[in-house]
Amino acid sequence: MKRVNMDKQLEGMMIKHQQDRIELEEEEQKFLQELHQEQQEKLQAKKEANEEQVSKQMEEHQQQLEELAQNLEENLPQQPKMSSEYLNLKKIEENMVKQKKFGEAHQIQQQAIQLEKEELQKHLQWRQKKIVTEQQKLMQQQNVVIASMRKKFEAQEFEEYRSFEEEMRTAQARYQNMKNDVQNHQNKEVAKMQTMIKNGGTMLNSSMGSTMFQSKAVRGSPASKRKRASKLQQPGGAEEGPENEEDQLVEGQ
Repeated sequence: MKRVNMDKQLEGMMIKHQQDRIELEEEEQKFLQELHQEQQEKLQAKKEANEEQVSKQMEEHQQQLEELAQNLEENLPQQPKMSSEYLNLKKIEENMVKQKKFGEAHQIQQQAIQLEKEELQKHLQWRQKKIVTEQQKLMQQQNVVIASMRKKFEAQEFEEYRSFEEEMRTAQARYQNMKNDVQNHQNKEVAKMQTMIKNGGTMLNSSMGSTMFQSKAVRGSPASKRKRASKLQQPGGAEEGPENEEDQLVEGQ
């Protein structure tokens, strides 16, 4: 009768052990999922903040371009400085009029008018080219600034991503250590129970203490879990179970 009771106790213990391991596995999956979600939210927030800074800088650049264009429009001369050839034609035209050579003066006048049009067109082309060139120079400088900002932000995001990867690997390693500790603790309990059965002993407490003593160290938010679970990576870091497992065993008479 005693042997039957002890066999049942062993069976109940092994079922409880399995439930504890399942519970720890589920807790690990939930924790890692929450940690991953938390990391993704932080990365996304970082990217959005960086993009906002880039957008603001680009808005400032656009304003600088508009101010430059306005400044050039106001300060570059609208009319060209007429060439000596044009001025000479006007002088000849004036002399022809004084000499009452109106026919010849008219011909000179037409030449001067045509030359004036050509010189005005060349000036306007130069003026527009000057504006475009200055704007392009400024845009090149601005592009260097934006590229530098993006490069810096990408480096920051990459470092943060690597940090999150390391945090995830550390969390996985901690849980693996916890599961190993639980498994070792359970194996010892089963081995002692089997020894008791073999020796015809008995057992006062069928549970022999919860083998989930480690899991309670990581309950709560991912941040609080990480803080408490970090202790488990230290040698002997698992929270203490029963002070003396043998206290739960009493040799059969």
